[in-house]
Amino acid sequence: MAATAKKGTERYIITAEHCLSSGGDGKTAVNQNTSKVGVEWSTAGNGQDIGLIKITESGRQISNGVIKSSTTSYDGYFNGDAGVIQGQSVCKSGITTGYTCSTVTSTSFTPTISGVIRPDQIKISNPNYSFQNNGDSGAPLFSLNTLHGVMSGKSSVTGTDAWASATKISTFHTYWSDLTLFTYGTPY
Repeated sequence: MAATAKKGTERYIITAEHCLSSGGDGKTAVNQNTSKVGVEWSTAGNGQDIGLIKITESGRQISNGVIKSSTTSYDGYFNGDAGVIQGQSVCKSGITTGYTCSTVTSTSFTPTISGVIRPDQIKISNPNYSFQNNGDSGAPLFSLNTLHGVMSGKSSVTGTDAWASATKISTFHTYWSDLTLFTYGTPY
């Protein structure tokens, strides 16, 4: 999961579209381990790799937290979002490679990943898949306390020329302008 959002009392998880099996049908259950969290809700489409999970289960909360170096609790947070610039240092916190940092090499990159054209992505240096690897999709791309995007894919090229890509968080704002990115300190 990259981040969370809300609309009134409705709560959502922001992730990579390709992590959702139904394309956001509003019915397919999403679990955390063996406990249901909600349902696959919506996807941006048009090759944009971003989607929403709607939280439907009581007792679940959303937050602006992110795990950096801890293994048990949030030790970072987002208080806003913004674009990136070429050469900027960015980090991600993924399930496979954990908390890693690298450098933005392009702010408007259109890769083809698994046969799908992904327009206007952020390209990040990923030498030897040390920044992102399989399983890290949907993780947040950020610097300090600012969210930049949702991790999307990686090159088929290995070695020092390998790259990773992220969908810009501005895509979230474009497709779901009625939702607000959750950037508050108190879980909801």
